[in-house]
Amino acid sequence: MNDLHFSKPDDKLMNDNELAVSGLHNKINDLMIIINDLMIIINELSAQTFSNNGIINKKYITIEEVEEYYGMKSSTQAKFRMNKEIPYVRPAGAKIVLYPVDELDEWMESWRAS
Repeated sequence: MNDLHFSKPDDKLMNDNELAVSGLHNKINDLMIIINDLMIIINELSAQTFSNNGIINKKYITIEEVEEYYGMKSSTQAKFRMNKEIPYVRPAGAKIVLYPVDELDEWMESWRAS
């Protein structure tokens, strides 16, 4: 029986094709690292999907976010809150006002003109 022994040739002995393939393997490994990093970012972003009105999927939003996304001035929001017409929460002891997005969307739909 012939005992064949194969060993990896060093770079000096590799022909041009083998060097090209080796370089491609290195580039593929680098791309796989980049793809892995991108997948991590994509997974983080997929957790923050956008609803129809462009608000990042949050359970609650602030007065400023209501101004930005719905175009409702803070003074108008205050009037609606005073008259208990708009859904909102104020955590116990806090000065901040938060609006539950789902309820706010429904409330805004009730104001839709026919």
